[in-house]
Amino acid sequence: MSQEGIGHESNGDVLGRPPVDIWRGFITVVERRATPKKHNPDLKCKYCLKVICHGQPTKISVHIFADSLKSRMKYARYTPSRPPIQDEIGPDGLGTISLTEKNKFHLEVARAFLTSGIPFRVIEYREMLCILTMFRPGMTLPMRQELSTTLLDSIYAKEVTNVVCDEQHTDKYMSSQLARVIREVENIVGKESVCGVVTDNASNKRISWELLVQKILA
Repeated sequence: MSQEGIGHESNGDVLGRPPVDIWRGFITVVERRATPKKHNPDLKCKYCLKVICHGQPTKISVHIFADSLKSRMKYARYTPSRPPIQDEIGPDGLGTISLTEKNKFHLEVARAFLTSGIPFRVIEYREMLCILTMFRPGMTLPMRQELSTTLLDSIYAKEVTNVVCDEQHTDKYMSSQLARVIREVENIVGKESVCGVVTDNASNKRISWELLVQKILA
C-alpha cells in the first residue's frame, strides 16, 4: 500500500491521519505488517538512499529536514506545493551560493551565538536548521566544532584588530588622541567642559598631557 495514505481503509476511503507529502520522498523496502510486530514500514530515502527502519512520520521528518540536506533540498524541489528550485541547486547542494557568501553567513551565525551566549550544541537542533535556512534552503550551517574553534578564532582576531591600533603610543600620538577625544566631548557637552584627564603614571601619558596643555595655552 502506498505510504501516502497510511491509515485504515474502508470502502475505498482512507481513514485516520491524512496523506503526508513527505512519504513521496521514500521507497518502501519492507511493508508494515510484514511481521506481527512490525507496525511501521522500512523506508529508503530516494535522494541519499539511507534506509529508515520503522519509518514513523516523526523519524522521516527529522531525516528530510535535518539529517540529509541533499534530501531536504530535493524534497523541496519534489513537493508540488512549493515552486521548483532546480536553478538554485548545483551539484554540491549550494547552487548559486558562493563560498564568500557562505563564509560570511557562518561568521554572522557564530557572532550571534557568541554575543548571545547561546550554547554551541543548539546549532545541531533541527529547529535551528529550519529557521536559519528557511529563506535560503541551499545554505548550510556551521558545525558545532567550527563554532568553538575556527569561527571563534576568526571573530576574536577581527575584534582585536578593532581595538589594537598600528600606531606607537608615543607622547605626540597620545597628545593628538587626547585632543581628538576632548573635541568630541566638547562638541556634545559644550566648550571648556573638560577640565582634566585621568591616566596612569606612564611617562608618555605625562608628556602627552604637557604637550596638550602647551597647545591649548598657545
